Amino acid sequence: MDTDLNTPLNEDDIDTLDSFLATLEEGPIISFEGLDGLFCALLCAPTMVMPSHYLEVVMYEQSFEDEDQEEQMLLLMTRHWNTLSETLRQASINGDVYVPALLVDDSGQPTGNDWAGGFLLGLSLTEDDWQDFIDDKTLSQLLLPMLTLGQENHPDTSLRPPPLSPKDREELLDNMFDGLMVIYEHFQRKAH
Repeated sequence: MDTDLNTPLNEDDIDTLDSFLATLEEGPIISFEGLDGLFCALLCAPTMVMPSHYLEVVMYEQSFEDEDQEEQMLLLMTRHWNTLSETLRQASINGDVYVPALLVDDSGQPTGNDWAGGFLLGLSLTEDDWQDFIDDKTLSQLLLPMLTLGQENHPDTSLRPPPLSPKDREELLDNMFDGLMVIYEHFQRKAH
């Protein structure tokens, strides 16, 4: 396994990390997609969240099997964090949009639910940074796709949005990742 902290994860690395996260059944992050959403929100916000803090949230009172597993997972997460940080920066510079690999449903269509849920969790960890953003009627609209997709499978059916057509979902996903870049750039401007 590559120990260079700036090396992007390959498919085997992603599978390893995804399989590990899937074992954290009680936790809020149970897939690589969810971790990516969490990291995107944390990388947008100006407050630096220490790895120990987000790891505590990801692990959700569970523990690693042993030191080797802990070292491997921390390395993979750190590599993905660093890659994602640079990818968002470059996308912003080049006017591109970052679109992560998403889980697909039985018909092969991406859902975006785990990513949106991870993003909302990241937002909650840096809530103070987002208050002005949320209070702004125009900016807060950028969070609607995350809220819709993040709540789609909520255990309380009264909190779920109305069922989405494939076309509605595709539009929400496009808006979510376009919005991500606007959010990222908004906070970058505030930081400088």
